[in-house]
Amino acid sequence: MKNRYIFFKKLFPNYLIIFIKDNKYKTIGIDLNLLKYRTLEDISYIIVDEQNKIEIYEAKVNNYPFYLYQEFLLNLIEGIIR
Repeated sequence: MKNRYIFFKKLFPNYLIIFIKDNKYKTIGIDLNLLKYRTLEDISYIIVDEQNKIEIYEAKVNNYPFYLYQEFLLNLIEGIIR
């Protein structure tokens, strides 16, 4: 799954990459923290099934970079506090 994630992330750098396995959503890397924002309608994401068929969901305004920076800052602050 890691190689597939890297491949799709290089093709679609500003998209949330989600894999479906056993009818569950899974992801790795940076996108693991951003999976909770998938339900919002302002982030673009790609769903990849087990046979590498992709479904692309594009938002009118893609806020992927905003959520990425937000999660980075939250993780930074949590690391300082602990």
